[in-house]
Amino acid sequence: MEKERIFLVFALMIVASLFLLNGCGTSNQGNQGSNQGQNNNLNQNAFSSCQASKMTIPFGNDGTYTIEIVGIESEKCHWRYSIDMPQVKQSFECYYPLEKMSNNAYNHLFGVDKTGTECISEICKEQEGLLTSYCQPA
Repeated sequence: MEKERIFLVFALMIVASLFLLNGCGTSNQGNQGSNQGQNNNLNQNAFSSCQASKMTIPFGNDGTYTIEIVGIESEKCHWRYSIDMPQVKQSFECYYPLEKMSNNAYNHLFGVDKTGTECISEICKEQEGLLTSYCQPA
């Protein structure tokens, strides 16, 4: 399991780099209500408020990284993230307490608080703990 998480973190860092370099940070904020379930309407506000939304980012020749907010269930935010590549298919289902849905959590999913596979801040270590506590392999 630890080996899978290290690979997933490495893959997330690659995705984050591509995400930032390709300017994929734009979203359809004005159309969020009508775009639920469509790709690439997820942003920090939607993530932090647990609004149903989704972002799929292509990387490599045949890979995708997807983050999807399902919505609030039993006073928790149900969301998932997955890596889909020819050599690995891994997804996680997460149920976060609503107060843990933050910009820090969102940024962590793109590896902005890491160097390689190493956390570079206490925020990163906290976010790793949250993933471990509230996410399970799907």
